[in-house]
Amino acid sequence: MDQRRGSLRPGPGQRRPHLGDLPPLPARGRPRLTPPRTPDVDGTSHTPRSSGRQPPTLPRPAHRHTNQTSAALSHQAVAEAGPPARHPTRSIRSTPSGAPSARTACREREPPSQARRGSNTFTTRETYVTNNHTQQNIGWIGLGDQGAPMARAIADSGYPFQVWARRSSSLDALDGLPYTVHNTVAELGAASDIVGLCLREDSDIRQVLTEGGLLASMKPGSVIVNHGTGLPQFANEMTDLAAAKGIHVLDAPVSGGNAGAVARQLTTMVGGDTQIFERCRPVFETFSKKVTHMGPGGAGQLGKLMNNTLLMMNQRNVQEILGLAHDLGLDIAALVDLLRSGTGSSFALQALGGAVTTDNAEHLTTLQLIDMDIFDDAVRALGHSVPDITARAVEGARGLLGAARMVADSSTPAPAA
Repeated sequence: MDQRRGSLRPGPGQRRPHLGDLPPLPARGRPRLTPPRTPDVDGTSHTPRSSGRQPPTLPRPAHRHTNQTSAALSHQAVAEAGPPARHPTRSIRSTPSGAPSARTACREREPPSQARRGSNTFTTRETYVTNNHTQQNIGWIGLGDQGAPMARAIADSGYPFQVWARRSSSLDALDGLPYTVHNTVAELGAASDIVGLCLREDSDIRQVLTEGGLLASMKPGSVIVNHGTGLPQFANEMTDLAAAKGIHVLDAPVSGGNAGAVARQLTTMVGGDTQIFERCRPVFETFSKKVTHMGPGGAGQLGKLMNNTLLMMNQRNVQEILGLAHDLGLDIAALVDLLRSGTGSSFALQALGGAVTTDNAEHLTTLQLIDMDIFDDAVRALGHSVPDITARAVEGARGLLGAARMVADSSTPAPAA
């Protein structure tokens, strides 16, 4: 028996462990459904393992005051609204050698109306002020498939936006928007009131927090938000690490994939202190259609894992129905069209032939199997074993390509005789 898991199961007279009192999990000893991913702190948030009442909802800025200082489920193109009109900015031009002025170590690109892409013109970072309230500076790490459109939504909503990226090419995702790029994680942390992380693995998060210097550089009272999908237990570990520095933590994974992020229609599930959640809610609403506070630290991650698992179980339901219909000789295209409009419809069905295609199904399967590894770890750590649920969800993930092919083949016109 896995001794780690055994120790988490309650004995006679003992209560089940609660989400808030679990220790961090050591590395698993059993084989995983998928091989480990290569850590990459510029990765997407969908892929694991990443992790006061303050003033009411923050007002949007009316004017600016210059303060000089340094997954996955989409193949569809979603049109973005053009950037709103920008307020005038003061710029600092590069020196003749091409290096930026010594007055700014961190540079913010100007909107298209003031500087073309490739221009050597940069602006100072600006603090937005309205009604005697200063807008919070938002920091961001992770400009992957999920993180980039979320970052664009925040920057486009008027928040002073700080960013660090391992690769300068990642900053292309923010073209046309005002932001300040920082040379180090610690530099970004010192300049930010709230830092959002959209990274691939929990191990990447831990590296940024510790070795990267994020925790050491952030001011007491500031907030770190983990938008990646990961273990609830790691969310609690993050909270403990940050609390020692007087920093707050929220776990806020998202659902909706790249298409939802681009359309600013994500569902955001948040775990952590209620007052800190209300403080950050306006930021989440820039890229979300629904923001829900699920409970204490780790509850956001559990909500996301439940959502993912149900999706994969529904995928299996769809696969079995389509397989039966094929054996019975039914027209699959007609049946899918019918079911999409009927009471038996689901997102798993709606996505086939749309967000899920034969081109991306294998990639999505890999991501889903990783999510099921996390789900299995999280549930077992809380003293539960749900092998039937896990097995059915895994089947749904592995059958995704076959279902995508069946729908694609049914919608392809037969060749002329």
